[in-house]
Amino acid sequence: MNIQWRVVELGRSQQQSTSFAAISTTGYSAIALSCKLVLLTRNHRDFSKIPELLIEDWTV
Repeated sequence: MNIQWRVVELGRSQQQSTSFAAISTTGYSAIALSCKLVLLTRNHRDFSKIPELLIEDWTV
């Protein structure tokens, strides 16, 4: 699945606003999912809402 389609799909499923933070969350998630990567972030609150997204926090 290409990244652009994944961004649209995630944006619709999360019903996020068009704020910069929402667009960044959706875009980073789409890239990680499309490339089958683990996303490194401290922002568990927003990224944990994305189904199938693997996240890790290396700051702990």
